[in-house]
Amino acid sequence: MRSKWLDHKGQNIMYADYTRFSEDVEGLKKEVDAVEAEIVRCPENTVRFLVDVRETAGIPEITLFEDVDTALDWLAES
Repeated sequence: MRSKWLDHKGQNIMYADYTRFSEDVEGLKKEVDAVEAEIVRCPENTVRFLVDVRETAGIPEITLFEDVDTALDWLAES
């Protein structure tokens, strides 16, 4: 997994590194699944999330969480 937790001023941030996956759809799917698995291990409303998608084309069949409401349960309000 290329993505990782970062510490910024005492705050944990999940840095989702989806860079340079434009030709590797399966690799991107694995990375997205790994990030999701990390996020759901945390208490709800606690995850700060930074996504880097440089040099990666949009792929409609890949999503983080099945629906937006589920994802929002884990993301911290800022």
